Amino acid sequence: MLKAVFGYPMEAGGGPLRRWFARAAAAAAGRDASHIPWVPGGRLLEVGSGRGAVLAEYRQLGWEVVGVEPAARGVELARLTGLDVRLGKLGEQSFPIACFDAVVLNHVLEHVSDPRSLLAEVHRVLKPGGWILVRLPNAESWEARVYREDWWSWELPRHLIHFSPPTLHMVLAAAGFRIVRMRTELRPANLGLNARWAAHRRWGRRIDPRLFTAVLLPLGAAASWRGRGGDLAALAQRMPDCAKALDG
Repeated sequence: MLKAVFGYPMEAGGGPLRRWFARAAAAAAGRDASHIPWVPGGRLLEVGSGRGAVLAEYRQLGWEVVGVEPAARGVELARLTGLDVRLGKLGEQSFPIACFDAVVLNHVLEHVSDPRSLLAEVHRVLKPGGWILVRLPNAESWEARVYREDWWSWELPRHLIHFSPPTLHMVLAAAGFRIVRMRTELRPANLGLNARWAAHRRWGRRIDPRLFTAVLLPLGAAASWRGRGGDLAALAQRMPDCAKALDG
């Protein structure tokens, strides 16, 4: 399915990203926003690449990868695996215009105080027609509604701005991107963490998160399918500058 649906030159193998590609392609090929279509010889940039785990998987899938990471320790660990990861923020790197075919922002946009500036720089370094994949917490999720102020993913003060599907669509469109697919996703580990955190905050009790993960998993899966999953993923394409100007 990885090859047939997304155009990759190989089928999914041993890595977690490859397995996720294959499962998701089989389950939701028509509505999944988690996968960047294959670009032969393509260059992919991950902003906020951490230790490089996701970047390494994209490299195994055939991309030429580059990462940008503000934490020195993350850069050090990523480089130990042979990855090209630069220290600092995206705007500090002076990448040439239109030098990447795809950019990944995996739980990054909620951490920055000025998402529009970051997306403007992503737009600058992407080739026309290039892909951007954004994943972040969904402020309209059932988890946010149930746990309210105790929702794990508020994560103050590290998360500065929160997004819903309409607001993410709006900020991406304003930056010159055309939304191709958007969906919500389930992160099973967060189900138990949310329950444990809420129980501690509200009642001062410690609970086993594994039990709550098992109990809440069917509810979480149903909510995700109905657009209320805990994570939000959007795949968008860089519009030509002339199209952006006309839309503006």
